[in-house]
Amino acid sequence: MDINDLPFLPVIYLNKLVEEMTEENIQTEQIFRECGINSSVMTKPEAFLSVYQARAVINHYLALTQQPFAGLHFGQRLDLMTHGLFAYVFSARVPFRELMTHILYYMQVRIPLMVLSIRHESNYIAIGVSYRHHLQETESFVTQVFLSSMYTLVAMVTKHCTLHFESRVLSDTRGIEKIISAPIEIGHHCNEIRIYAAKQTHHTSSLSIEKTEALNDHDLIVRIRTYLLSHANMPISVEDTAAHFKMNVNTLHHRLTNNGTSFNEIRSDLHRHTTSPVVTENKDDFEDHGLAVRMRAYLLTQVDQPVSAEDAAQHFHMSVRTLRRRLADIGMSFNDIRLQVRMDAATSYLKTSNLSIARISGVVGYSDQASFTRAFQKWGGETPDVVRKKHRQATKRVETSQQ
Repeated sequence: MDINDLPFLPVIYLNKLVEEMTEENIQTEQIFRECGINSSVMTKPEAFLSVYQARAVINHYLALTQQPFAGLHFGQRLDLMTHGLFAYVFSARVPFRELMTHILYYMQVRIPLMVLSIRHESNYIAIGVSYRHHLQETESFVTQVFLSSMYTLVAMVTKHCTLHFESRVLSDTRGIEKIISAPIEIGHHCNEIRIYAAKQTHHTSSLSIEKTEALNDHDLIVRIRTYLLSHANMPISVEDTAAHFKMNVNTLHHRLTNNGTSFNEIRSDLHRHTTSPVVTENKDDFEDHGLAVRMRAYLLTQVDQPVSAEDAAQHFHMSVRTLRRRLADIGMSFNDIRLQVRMDAATSYLKTSNLSIARISGVVGYSDQASFTRAFQKWGGETPDVVRKKHRQATKRVETSQQ
């Protein structure tokens, strides 16, 4: 059989790409005709695009988009609902390693021409992607999309992740921090995402739990630890690290000192915890990741309630200090998770319901519309009204193309 006739991607991913193209004012009707795609297929969630159709659409998009790192950018649009994983992830009660293995098996069935692998190392889980058949230029885009999407999903649980790409898939990272915040290595021998164990962060520094709560996702200490973990077999110096983060050594020392630590302390702590013998206490190094997953599930059921860290700690039978520490160990905070859950729910309501914005603000736990609008715009960069209008315009254009 000609590889071009093989089923490749579920049509729901095409729907998401149409949303992206619509926002970039790229006309899709002519592209569909040239790619041999009947627009009626958009309403058939069980349908697949063939290799030929997927490659044709992707090549058209790449020729027209002005978006830098288009694959990485598009991958962040693919959420749990898109992958069909939402119900499973938040109802499963299995250890995090097992959860990731199940997700991988599911995605392998969903995208059969991909070869997905999972590697369980002592201090990280690696998810890799390759292909059963060479797909030429399409491989780079799809690989970037898949790993970026996996990062977006995993980042709901932990910030301690790294992305690794072969040079043929990603060769230049200048300006990439505007698209994705994960540390990225190019020139790697394979394409994969690594998710690091919580035990790597138990003794980051003397940085207090209260201060960690206030830091954003780009916390320098977290990024330095992740950078050092991804280069564990190399003699990384403070000069290397400063150059990686585009600052001089004095600035790096100053910022770390202000947070009560130093480069040598961070590096020594990592070395101690990656080389020390395993204590036979059967502790799951990814237990805190599982807590973050269960936390999101709990907050989803209480999304309209003013749930506090104290309420959550009581629900999970632990002290607030323990809750904060365990989440901080994976680069997260209770406030981060609660905000993400609320905003995800709000976005879903904005796109799929006719509820007023005032009503949605109450449904996701805000006392008034103004507070919700400010929080939503700070989170996503756009107001709720703009997000709703863009989605309706995109939906209308798709419906028009199907007539």
